[in-house]
Amino acid sequence: MPLQRNLFHEVGRIITVKGKISNFGYLIKKDKIYFTVLLYDVETNNKKIDHLWLIANDTFIDQNPGRGDSLLIETTIHPYRNRKRNKNFGATRFKLIKIIEKKNGFSIKDYIKKQKQMLEKKT
Repeated sequence: MPLQRNLFHEVGRIITVKGKISNFGYLIKKDKIYFTVLLYDVETNNKKIDHLWLIANDTFIDQNPGRGDSLLIETTIHPYRNRKRNKNFGATRFKLIKIIEKKNGFSIKDYIKKQKQMLEKKT
């Protein structure tokens, strides 16, 4: 059973989460691009979760965290279906409290710039 199931009782609640950035991604919904962040080694309320996806907001992007950075955030947990249509739990309406440890890895602004260039080439 995936460790995200540990979040079942947290749906709709605001919780504090600690995790490290593993990677970035994006979603396109109704012709709008949403940039995403994958956290790993996630801990909340003494529960371990293997990963958690976030949709990056402007405040998060402005602070420009990168791969390997450790973060402390407040968020609301919600259910969703991934691309394979499997049920999972993610985070929404989150607030970055602080970057606990900065690794100076490939940053979200670097990722956004690269993806926008690639998307422009496709059109």
